[in-house]
Amino acid sequence: MLYDYSSVYSGLNRTVDYIRSLLSTMPTEKLFSGAVDSHETLEIEDDLEALDFIPAQAGDKHHLRCAAIDGGQGRIASNSLFTCAVYRAGLVVFDGRRRVAESIGNLHLANLNSATYRDLYAKQYRDLYNSYPAEFPAFSESLNELRHLRENAMIADAVATLETGDMLLLDGSFRAGSDDEHRFLKAVAGQARAKNIDIVAVSKASALIWQGGASLVGVIKKLGNERCKNSNWYVKIGSDYPDQPDRRLKDIYVARMSPYSSQAYRIDIYINNSRSADELFEALGFLSSDPFFSGYPYPLAAVHQAVRLSEEELLGLRIRLKQVAVEAGVSDDEWSLLFEDYHDTLNYDLQTSKYIPG
Repeated sequence: MLYDYSSVYSGLNRTVDYIRSLLSTMPTEKLFSGAVDSHETLEIEDDLEALDFIPAQAGDKHHLRCAAIDGGQGRIASNSLFTCAVYRAGLVVFDGRRRVAESIGNLHLANLNSATYRDLYAKQYRDLYNSYPAEFPAFSESLNELRHLRENAMIADAVATLETGDMLLLDGSFRAGSDDEHRFLKAVAGQARAKNIDIVAVSKASALIWQGGASLVGVIKKLGNERCKNSNWYVKIGSDYPDQPDRRLKDIYVARMSPYSSQAYRIDIYINNSRSADELFEALGFLSSDPFFSGYPYPLAAVHQAVRLSEEELLGLRIRLKQVAVEAGVSDDEWSLLFEDYHDTLNYDLQTSKYIPG
C-alpha cells in the first residue's frame, strides 16, 4: 500500500518555519547569556560584534611531538534496568606526521543496574581522586562517566611519560564536573607545566546553546568564516570560573583550523601553557592539515579510530555473551524475557547485511 505522508510533510513545513525564526535574529547579547552547559560556569568575554578574530598560520611543524587521548564505549546487552557494556581509553603519539607510539587500554566490562552502578563508580572515583564522590551520575549517564574516569587516568599517565615540550590533545572540553576532579586536573596540569607540556582540548560538538536554540559555536563560526574567508582563524570567547580566578583552568576559544574546511571547533587551552595562543593555533593548523580530516587534528582522529567500538566488535561480544548464557543453562525463552526486542528484526537492513533468501 502507498502511505500518505501529507501530515508529516505539513509538520516538516512548520519545523522549517521554526528554524527560520531562530535564524532571523542574530544574537546581540553578551556571549553565553542564556547559554546552556551542564558542567561549567563561563565568563563573558565581550559582545558578539566586538570579538577579535585573529588570522592564524599553519606552519611547518614536522618535528612537533603531539599526543592525543580519547575514549570509546558500547553496550553489549541492555534493557531499561540493566546494561552490560564495555569501555576503554587510549593514547597515540605523533612526531610530525609519523605515529611513534600507541597505548590502547584494555576493554573494561561493566555490569550496571540502578542498584549497583554507584558502587562501581565510587570505587573507580576513589582510585583516581582518593575521595568518595559527593554526587553520582544518573544511571543513564553512568557508562559515559566511567569512560571519562578512564580518560582522566590516562591524562595523568601521559603527563608522567611524555617528553618535555610535547603537546597533549584531549577530546572534548577541559572541564571538571566536581571539586575532586578539579583538584586532580589542576595538579596534573601543574605537572605538565613543569615539563612544558601544553594541554589543548578540542570539542567535536559543544553543548553551549544561545537563547532561542542556536549553537554558540555555529554562530561564531559563521561570523568568523565571513571575516576571514581564506585563512585559519581563532577568537577567544571566555574563561572558566569568573568569580574564582584561583580555580581557573582554561581560556576558551572557537577556531577554524583549515582554510579548506568550513568547520570550526570549541578549543579549551590551559591557562599556564608554555606556548602562546599564536604558537598553539599555528601548531593546530599543521595538525589539522590531513586531507581526509581537513580542519580537525589528525592525532585526535587517529586515537578516535583506535578506541571506538565498532558494530562488528559489539556484535561479536553479544554473540559470545549469549553463548556463555546458553552454556550456563539460560534458555532462549529466558533470554528473551530480558533482552528480546522485535525492533531488531523489523529494522533489519537486508541491503546492508547482503542477506539472500534461500
